[in-house]
Amino acid sequence: MGLHALADAMGRLRRLAHLCYCGMVTCCLVTGGLLAGGLAMPSALRAAPKELSYPSTDQWRQLQLTVLACGRENTAASCDLARSTADPLLDHPQLPATCKDTLWTIRDQAVVAASNSYARRERLNKAASELLPLCRERNANPAPNNKPDQGGKTNNLLKF
Repeated sequence: MGLHALADAMGRLRRLAHLCYCGMVTCCLVTGGLLAGGLAMPSALRAAPKELSYPSTDQWRQLQLTVLACGRENTAASCDLARSTADPLLDHPQLPATCKDTLWTIRDQAVVAASNSYARRERLNKAASELLPLCRERNANPAPNNKPDQGGKTNNLLKF
């Protein structure tokens, strides 16, 4: 089973866990069995997973601005856009769990409220401020520190 197929199945199970938490155990057992059966299907019967590109910093910044607008304006247009942008990202296989937690908060909190309270705005502002640090793609190969230290030697321990 490919990594993307496994991540996709885990996303479905995460949504299913919410139903289980709500007391729908019978539904969970049946659906969980169907999902487990889907995981055991021969690879020839499964569709090949699509390669997803990691969302760009510009995409994260746009979502951040949309969430801030939802908190500030409390309008259906800005909140619906924030939710509809965050929702598909929850199923992205490459995003870390901390990022998905923030996306879940956005999806849950970005709704029009009768009164735009300070607490509501702060929850959305906090989620928006966490997006870039938690969700931005990490550089896989950081540059080595080749600057000389005080003794004139470089900080690299092994040289060949």
